Formats: sequence, C-alpha cells, structure tokens
Amino acid sequence: MKRLIVGLIAGCILAAVAFSSDVIGAERGLWVWSISERIVDDFVAHDSSITLWEDFISFIEAPHGNPDARITNVYMSTYTYTILQPEYMRLFLAEMNSRGFKVYIVLADPEFSIPRDYDDERGNIRPDFEEKIDKIITFQKKSGVVERYTGIMLDMEPHLLQGPPGALMDFFNPNDFPVIWSTYLNDLEYGWEAVQEYNNMYEPD
Repeated sequence: MKRLIVGLIAGCILAAVAFSSDVIGAERGLWVWSISERIVDDFVAHDSSITLWEDFISFIEAPHGNPDARITNVYMSTYTYTILQPEYMRLFLAEMNSRGFKVYIVLADPEFSIPRDYDDERGNIRPDFEEKIDKIITFQKKSGVVERYTGIMLDMEPHLLQGPPGALMDFFNPNDFPVIWSTYLNDLEYGWEAVQEYNNMYEPD
C-alpha cells in the first residue's frame, strides 16, 4: 500500500520531515503554485482549445526538450480542488502516477502559525491547519492506491508574518515570536503524527 510522505520548506531549505525509502535518489522537483488547479481543470476538460495540460506534461517529461532532465516530483497547490472536486483530482493523480510522477499537495500559509484563538477586528482569522491535514488524510483513505498523493509539502514560512505596526502578528516582534514559533512547532507535530498514524495502517513498502 502507498505510504504518505511529509516534507517541510523552511525558508529556502527543503527538509524531509518524514519519508519512505523511495524518496532518496536522483530526483527533480517542480513547484507549480498558482496554476495548479488550472492544470487539473484543463486535464479534466480535455478541451483541445486549451493547451495548459499539454504544455505542462510536455515540460515535465522533457524540460526544455531534454528527457534526461525529466521531473520526478511535482508540488501542487490543489487543496481546494481536492476538497471540492475529489473525483477530478483522483483522475488527475491516477494519470500522473501512471506516468511515474510523484505528486505532493502543498499547504502554504504563514497564518497557520498564528494561534487558533487569536482575534483581531476581523475575528478569528487563523486558517485551520489541523482541519486541512485531516481532510487530506480522509481524501487519501477514500482513494485507490493509484489515485493518491505521494505526500504533503508544508510551506508555512512563519517568518513572512511581518509588517508595519498594527500588523496581524510580527515574527520579528519579540512579544509575538515565542507565540508564533510555538504554534508553528505544534502544527508540525500534529502533521507528523497524523501522517504517521495514516502510514501505520499499512505495511512498509
């Protein structure tokens, strides 16, 4: 059975938080970011007038025409699509897995590192990190082996919480820093434990 991997982006450093043995090796990654869900839409639509999917798959198969530089790991911001259109996401993941690509879902929001009970004039604005992790795990459990993500990539970057006086919270404010850092570490612990619990459902590959 396919195990789930968790990765962490800390600033410009990529560190594996939890991984299985097949991650190590000559691998190349591509972060897709804002066009992730448009690529899935294009794939599902099969609209010959739209070429984003074709351009995407052509590039990762042979970047700049070089098949020796083939991308192996693709990191996509597809959380909303995964929750609202799970059947389409499974079709896309099955296609990517059949082609030998590893697809990671990216969770990227520095406000994950704001305490859940933190309020300002907008009310409780903190994104619910634990809820998002739980929904990804549920998606994995309901999907066939070939329809699953390889892992979760956390791009939380709490140091981006900074701004002028009156900003939500400031990573570099000595009063805010301990709270932000503690929340960040608690989130990492929750993500680690949730994935470990999921992986323990399966025998090692």
